[in-house]
Amino acid sequence: MSRILVVDDFVDNLLFIKALFESEEYTVDTATSGFAAIDLVEELRPDVVLLDIFLSDMIGYTVVERIRQNPKLTETRIVLSTASSVLDESEAMASGADVFLRKPFDSDHLLVIVKKLCARNNDRQKIT
Repeated sequence: MSRILVVDDFVDNLLFIKALFESEEYTVDTATSGFAAIDLVEELRPDVVLLDIFLSDMIGYTVVERIRQNPKLTETRIVLSTASSVLDESEAMASGADVFLRKPFDSDHLLVIVKKLCARNNDRQKIT
């Protein structure tokens, strides 16, 4: 079973995404801050992190960079998201994210993306 960490400081977003993925039988953990997210990624080693760019304690790009600095977390896939129309995909990808999504996103599209990212991780684990 795949594990997902959802990071957003807006609780309604957390609850919606948690319910969406739990209905698809994913294990879902949540965090409302960047520092908590970094700790949980190191502890739980989720397959995918769904990460809002604007958090109350740090910007999502910093969270991505810290995750990418840990050699034990190289398989962790990161989806950065924002409701801001000012930010663009190139900055998100330059930070080390695997996917950039603009909110509001389509639930079905999000499910497809996460399923593909989890499958990619599972394929790598079988090979090694």
